[in-house]
Amino acid sequence: MLTAAKQQIRVMILSLRYNIIREMTNRVTFLTNVIFMALNNSTFIIQWMIIFNIKSDIGGYGLNDVLGLWGIAASTYGLSHILFQKAYEIPDLIINGKLDSYLVQPKMYY
Repeated sequence: MLTAAKQQIRVMILSLRYNIIREMTNRVTFLTNVIFMALNNSTFIIQWMIIFNIKSDIGGYGLNDVLGLWGIAASTYGLSHILFQKAYEIPDLIINGKLDSYLVQPKMYY
């Protein structure tokens, strides 16, 4: 039973590596996405800093509270996309009838 768990973990790690390599195939697009995401996030941080310079707290929350909450939410969203990218494509696979090809594929153990 433990070997089956090890094999599943190994498959998960290989899938994670494949997803990262697939995302980085076009380096220009990858780097552009990273740069503009950082720019977008920095504009939100600047907006919150301006708001909290005008008023010290909003509903009992300060700047550190808002940034901490926002950081946790963004991290979990990013982590879910890294680990479960194909899960977001399941509705499209079902609508287009492409899910059957995944269901009949054998499991690969490495």
